[in-house]
Amino acid sequence: MELSTTHIGNIERGKKMPTLKTFIKIINTLNVSSDTILMNSLELKDELKVKEIIKELEELSEVERKRTLDLFYYILESAKKFN
Repeated sequence: MELSTTHIGNIERGKKMPTLKTFIKIINTLNVSSDTILMNSLELKDELKVKEIIKELEELSEVERKRTLDLFYYILESAKKFN
């Protein structure tokens, strides 16, 4: 496969992002589908978004944070009504 174990380890730990060509080599070598490899990607992405939102909220003043959270809860309740 011509990839070093260090590089593969960095990809596994999320320190490096493989190119599409490398990704294809990996799934072909492992004889697995891309779905199998990527099945938890959306969950991780959502977790990163939540952490980013929390960081943004922490940088707001107390008044700004309260207004933002009030607006968030209003939008959330409105969205629930449409379901």
